[in-house]
Amino acid sequence: MIGELATYALILAFCLAIVQCILPLIGAHRGINNLMHIARATAIGQFLFILFSFCCLIYLFLSFDFSIEYVAINSSKALPWYYRVSATWASHEGSFLLWILILSLWAMAVAVFSRRLPLEFSARVLAVMGFISAGFLMYLISLSNPFKPLMNEATGQFLMVADGQGMNPFLQDFGMIIHPPLLYMGYVGFCVAFSFAIAALMGGRLDSSWARWSRPWTTLAWVFLTLGISLGSWWAYYELGWGGWWFWDPVENASLMPWLVGTALIHSYAVTDKRSSFQTWTVMLAIIAFSMSLLGTFLVRSGVLKSVHAFSADPARGIYILIFFFVIVGGSLLLYARNAIRIKGVGKFSLYSKESFLLVNNILLLVMTVAVLIGTLYPVALDAIRAMYPSSNLLQWALDGPPAVISVGKPYFNFMMMVFLLPLVILMPLGAIVKWKQDSLKGTKSAITSIAIITSVVFIFLCAIFLLTVEATIKIHSFFIIILIAWIMAGSLWPIIYRMIKKGSVVLGLKSTNRSTYGMSIAHFGIAIFVIGAYFTTYYSSEKIVKIKPGETLTVGQYKFKFDSVKWHTGANYYAFQSSFKVYNNDKFIIQLKPEKRIYWRNKKLTTEPGIDPALTRDVFISMGEPIKRKFMSALHEDQTRVNQQYINSVNAVMKNEPWQIHFRIIAMVRWIWLGSLIMLIGGLIALSDKRYRNKKRKSKETKDAEVVTE
Repeated sequence: MIGELATYALILAFCLAIVQCILPLIGAHRGINNLMHIARATAIGQFLFILFSFCCLIYLFLSFDFSIEYVAINSSKALPWYYRVSATWASHEGSFLLWILILSLWAMAVAVFSRRLPLEFSARVLAVMGFISAGFLMYLISLSNPFKPLMNEATGQFLMVADGQGMNPFLQDFGMIIHPPLLYMGYVGFCVAFSFAIAALMGGRLDSSWARWSRPWTTLAWVFLTLGISLGSWWAYYELGWGGWWFWDPVENASLMPWLVGTALIHSYAVTDKRSSFQTWTVMLAIIAFSMSLLGTFLVRSGVLKSVHAFSADPARGIYILIFFFVIVGGSLLLYARNAIRIKGVGKFSLYSKESFLLVNNILLLVMTVAVLIGTLYPVALDAIRAMYPSSNLLQWALDGPPAVISVGKPYFNFMMMVFLLPLVILMPLGAIVKWKQDSLKGTKSAITSIAIITSVVFIFLCAIFLLTVEATIKIHSFFIIILIAWIMAGSLWPIIYRMIKKGSVVLGLKSTNRSTYGMSIAHFGIAIFVIGAYFTTYYSSEKIVKIKPGETLTVGQYKFKFDSVKWHTGANYYAFQSSFKVYNNDKFIIQLKPEKRIYWRNKKLTTEPGIDPALTRDVFISMGEPIKRKFMSALHEDQTRVNQQYINSVNAVMKNEPWQIHFRIIAMVRWIWLGSLIMLIGGLIALSDKRYRNKKRKSKETKDAEVVTE
C-alpha cells in the first residue's frame, strides 16, 4: 500500500512538472500574469509530492518491507537503522529518487527566494527546471521505480522474502551517509545556473542582471559540490583500504568535470556582472556546467563505466538518459546559436586587465575539463569501436588486434593536470591585482614587488616547517613547488593587505574589505594548502608490503611496527579477522592500531578496514591483505549457525602463528588535502554571504573601476 501511494505521488509530481514547463512559458510569451504565477505553486507542490514519496521509501526500509524489490536487494534485518536510512540512496533507483528530490528542492528554493526577480524571467527559469524534472520523473516512474514489488519474473507472482540481501559493505560508513546528498546538491545545483542562462536566452536579456541573479545560486552549488567531492575523497582514503585520496576513477572524474567548469563559471560571472562582458561566454559555461552533470549521470548509470561507485548496468536506462542529455544540450545549443551570437558585450578591455586574466583562467579550466573528459571516454569509445567492428583493420589493430582491456591511468591525468594547473596558479595572484578594463605593468609593479616580498617570507616559513616535520633535506623539485605555494599564498593575502595599506590601519583595512574579496582570498589560500597536501602526499610518503606473522616487527622510516595478534571479531552484521599492531616512533610508543579484514553475512562481500593514526604532518596507515595460507580465509565464509565460541577459539588458535600480507604506509601531509578543500569551501560561503548579491542597487562602475583590488 505504501509503495503504491508513493508511486501515485511521483505520478502527480510528474503531472505538475508538465504544467510547470508549459503554462508559465505561454504566460511569459503572451504576458499573462496568472499563468506565470503557476510556476511557483507547481514547483512547491512538486517538491512536496516527491518528498512524500522519498519519506515512504525511508519508511519501507525502516519497517523491513521486503515485498519491495529495492528494499530486499539493499537491506537486511541485521543492518543498523541509520544504514537502513542511507540505504534508500545506496543503489540506482533510490539514488535517482534522491537526485530528483534535490532537483525539486532547488526549484522550490528558486520559487521562494527569487520573488524580487521580474515575473516573466522567474517564470521562464522555473519552466526550464520543470522540463528537466518532468524528463527525469518519467525515467524514474517507467524505468527505475524504487517501489517495484518483488516478484517472480517467470510466473508473475508477487514474493515476500524473510530477509534482504543486505547493503553494499563499502557504503556502510558514516561518510557515505552524507556524501551522496551533498554531492547531488552540487551536481543538481548547476541546473539553476543552466535555467537562468536559458531564461536569459529566451527573453533576449543577456545583460549583467541575469548574471547577478544567478551568481549566488551557482556559488552555493559549487560549495556543495566541493564539499561532496572532498567527502568522497576522504571516504576513498580510509574505507577502501588503498590509502589513496584520488584514483582518477571514471566516476570521480564525472564529479570533477562539472566542478572545473563551475569554477570557471563563477569567475566568468564576475566579469559579466561588473563589466557587462563575457555575456555569451558565461551563458555557454552555464550550459556546459550542467551538461557535465548530466554526462556524469549518464556515465554512472548506463553501465559503460566499471567502478566501485557505478550504480547501474542497464542499457535501456543508459539510452534514455543519453537521449534526454542530447535533447537538453542540443536544444540549449540551438537556442544559444539563435540568440546569443547577436548580442555583444558593451564592456571593452585591454590585453593587460582583470578581464583578460579571468578569460585565461576560464580557458585553462575548460582545457583541463576536456583532458579529463578525453581520458575518461577514450577507453569507452575504443571499446565501442571494437564491438562494432570486431574484424576491423583500424590502426595498429591490423597487426596485433585490440587490447583485451583499455584504460587510461594516473600518469596521463597527472601529466595533463600539471601542464595546465601550473600556469593557472602562477597567474592567479596577478589576476587579483590588475584593474578592470585596462592596466599596465608599471601600474602593478609596486603590487608585484610587494607580493614577491611576501612570497619570500612565506617561503622561508614553509621551508622551516618542511625541514622540521617532513624531511631534513629539500629536493630540487620540492624547492620550486614550495616557491609556487608561497606565491599562491602571498597572492591570496595581498588583496586584504592592500586594503590595510590603503587605509593606513589594520582594523580599518579589515573592515573596508568586502566579503566577496575575503571569500576570494580564502578560497585561493585553500588552493595553496591543497597543493601542499597533494604534492607531499605523492612524493614524500613511504610504504612497505610484507609477509609478517604475529610477534614480528617491521621498520618503515623512523617508525617501528610490532604485530601482536590476529583474532576473530564479530560485528553487528559481519565477521572479521582483527589484527593488532603497536606503533613506535623512534622507539617511543605512540598508538595501537587494529585493522580488519571483514566479510558481511548476507552478501558475502569482503572488505578491508585499515587502521589509521592521523596527524597534521603524517598518517600512519596499516591495511591487511590476505593470509599467506588462503584456506584460513574461508573461516569468514562460514554459515552463522556454525559459528560459536568453540569454533572461534579453534580459528584463533590456528591463526596465532600464521603469516599475513600487510601493507604499511607513512603518508605525508595527506590531511592538508581536506584542510585545503575545507578552506576553499569556507571561502565560497563567505563570498556567498556578501549582501551585494541580494541588493537591487549597485555601485557605479566608475567607483568600481577606481579600485585596484576587487573581488
